[in-house]
Amino acid sequence: MKRILYIIVMIAVTSVPVFSADWSSKGITHDTETDKGSLIGFRDDGNHFFYVEDGLNVTDEEATAILKMKDIFFSWQGVTFKDIKFSVEGSVINAVVIPAEIKNDSLDLVPYLPAGMLFYTQNESIQYNFRVKKDTYFLKIAGAFISDKVLFNKIVEAIRTPQTFVQRRDPDYLLSQIDRMNYESDLLKKSIIALNNKGFFSNRGPVDPKAVDMVVRIKMKNPSVKISEIEAELVKEKITITTSEIELILNVYFNEFSK
Repeated sequence: MKRILYIIVMIAVTSVPVFSADWSSKGITHDTETDKGSLIGFRDDGNHFFYVEDGLNVTDEEATAILKMKDIFFSWQGVTFKDIKFSVEGSVINAVVIPAEIKNDSLDLVPYLPAGMLFYTQNESIQYNFRVKKDTYFLKIAGAFISDKVLFNKIVEAIRTPQTFVQRRDPDYLLSQIDRMNYESDLLKKSIIALNNKGFFSNRGPVDPKAVDMVVRIKMKNPSVKISEIEAELVKEKITITTSEIELILNVYFNEFSK
């Protein structure tokens, strides 16, 4: 019987996190009436309210990081909040901020933030990643948090000049442009190869794209590779190409001329 009681006691003790934060020592009150399942409601001594997912089981270090972010949010000028929810994922603290009002140069930014704003810790910085909706544009706002003024000015820029913003700042757009330029550059290089591979009395023209890609891959993998070695690799892959065509590819893609 004593053994059973001992096991029950040990289970009860070990079910409580040993290193859970003492919120009260940090000036934070657990507002039990506001709890929503695993979302635990808290208030600071300034009556600022916020939720923490599984908030009674976070570590002291996690609680400190959460409160640091909380203080930043509640220091913003011209902002009131509808909801702030924190969660912990590994070493990352996430915060979903739903503002009730953000006044910036007499413009209320809230109607343009359909899903609120996501913030998260990364190393020693706070990052943000969310979308602004203006007309038919759904603009990505992402970067390192510096100050509320810098962030809100960025949002205003997206709202007032969405087309310019997406071309200058949206990472997805910039990446798509880089991909497009790389694709067009590759097409141009292959066209140059085809043009230079065609003489006045020759029927030769475009070089097999697979051969071009293969030669480029081999060269990038081993910059000092010899043409004879490239030819040997192509034979293994059953790709037919002449030595002069390999030289032409190296010329166009790597500015390398045979001696």
